[in-house]
Amino acid sequence: MTALPVATPVAPEAGACRVLHLEDSLIDAELVAAQLARAGVACAITHVETRAAYSAALAGGSFDLVLADYALPDFDGLSALAMARELAPDTPFIFVSGTLGEEAAVDAVKQGATDYVVKQRLGRLPIAVERALAEARAHAERREAMAALAESEDLHRLIVESAEEYAIFTTDLDGVVTTWNAGAERILGYAAAEILGRSAEVVFTPEDRAAGCLAEEMRSALTKGCGDDERWHLRKGGTRFWASGLTMPLRDRAGAVRGFLKILRDRTERRRAEERRALLVAELNHRVKNTLATVQSLAQQTLKSEPEPRAFAATFQGRLRALARAHDLLTREEWAGATLADVARAALAPWLDGKGGGGRLGLDGPELMLAPRQALGLSMALHELATNAAKHGALSEPGGRVSLAWRRAGPAATVEWTEEGGPPVRPPERRGFGSRLLGRALAAELGGSVELDFAPGGVRCAVRLPLVADTAPASAGHGGEPGTNRDPGPCGMLPEAGRP
Repeated sequence: MTALPVATPVAPEAGACRVLHLEDSLIDAELVAAQLARAGVACAITHVETRAAYSAALAGGSFDLVLADYALPDFDGLSALAMARELAPDTPFIFVSGTLGEEAAVDAVKQGATDYVVKQRLGRLPIAVERALAEARAHAERREAMAALAESEDLHRLIVESAEEYAIFTTDLDGVVTTWNAGAERILGYAAAEILGRSAEVVFTPEDRAAGCLAEEMRSALTKGCGDDERWHLRKGGTRFWASGLTMPLRDRAGAVRGFLKILRDRTERRRAEERRALLVAELNHRVKNTLATVQSLAQQTLKSEPEPRAFAATFQGRLRALARAHDLLTREEWAGATLADVARAALAPWLDGKGGGGRLGLDGPELMLAPRQALGLSMALHELATNAAKHGALSEPGGRVSLAWRRAGPAATVEWTEEGGPPVRPPERRGFGSRLLGRALAAELGGSVELDFAPGGVRCAVRLPLVADTAPASAGHGGEPGTNRDPGPCGMLPEAGRP
């Protein structure tokens, strides 16, 4: 029989088994093909006779099964088996040999053969082939399943380790930590080596530990399938942070609970933002009420002092503008307070721009900070002093001048209003809006003292008030946070309003 130097390829039919048959006897090759065909095994057989053709076929083809004789002219069947295991390790390999003997068969199987069929019992070949193909399919399915599982585990591990915004860890049924991701280390501060084997209660606050919150979360997860909560937790250093969390039971394939999965997300900034928003809304509501009360009081007191409609409108509008300028100033500073110089310039703007004072009103003093309540009170007081000076005092005549000076005096500030060059001053016969504002209500609003002197040469007013660091007690109890300076208060001097 002439040996073929290369494989004789056969185009497979749909679903046919692709077989590489190494056989130096063409008659035996035909007998094998016939036996498989009679048994109904659909095969597309590629027949090779030499080592070179066999090697080339293995390297270049994709076969479902290798059949080989045990004894070959130019090399032995065990060498062929070794080549198949190297080039096609997952392909079943069956010896179809004329060599008898249990020893040969055992040796072949030990070295990796799937089966050993002797030519004298060729009727057993279809059964061996079908079994080999079934085992190969089962092995392939297991490999695919294992690969999918490994990929899934790798993906799960990648997700867990990459989710640095989330603290993800697991516990056993007693709440002892069993796994710990990088996000948990970043958020909670514990390295895995520090926390594994410890109770998850270490991340709960003392009050939640005492209340048994960890056990309650696990019970809730078992009852609902997934428990969610928001509470304070502890970092390694003892600092607290607000977190939203999920607790889920971990079950095995039989459905038995083996532990719990805990996922935490740091929500501290969101909670702080919500608290700030609630505080701002509360402050805004309080401020609006105060402003409305102030406007109502301004209207009532102005009506008392200016019953004639035209005079009432002018005076009332002037006071509203003064109040609006003070609010604008504080709003620009986010109601943290304002400097005394800014308060003075805002309150005295109509007389500083040359229209009313003609440059005859001078300001002098260092940068001193006032609380919002002080800024509003002083702004209204300066407006009343300037209005009175323009109507009756130094700013009512071309030669008159007004000086507003302030200085630091320890923990307090002294503010002095001095008029000169105006008409002779006569003390008022009755206490009006400005007199009561400056004499009693302003002192209470500013947390200091006020001295008003109707000297013949010009009105003088000296105000002493504590600086911002010393004004916290005065601002507490008016609707803002205790001990803060952000609440302007209800401007209580206004209901006592009158006119100098």
